[in-house]
Amino acid sequence: MLERTTDEIQSLRFIDFLNERETGTIVIWEDFDIIRESSGNEYAELMEHQSEVSNYLSLIFHRYLNKPGANRLTIRINEFDLKGLDPFWRTIQKPPRVFRFRL
Repeated sequence: MLERTTDEIQSLRFIDFLNERETGTIVIWEDFDIIRESSGNEYAELMEHQSEVSNYLSLIFHRYLNKPGANRLTIRINEFDLKGLDPFWRTIQKPPRVFRFRL
């Protein structure tokens, strides 16, 4: 974890996006020399990690990501908004039940 000065923080990418809001957090992944040395294919490794992190966060925070209204949690990874992954399928639209009676 790095601590940055105010000037360093203001020079970060996407800081304008964060400055426009009352609250928020930016996580920036950089300096992937360990991945480069271990796998040789840095891009593929990063895409795999991104997918794993996206799925994990979508599952853990599904209730807040799917919450209707202004207080809904928004998590973005590379400008992509995550959608909640409800393990109980409560958000899936169920077909209406049709009952038929013969008289």
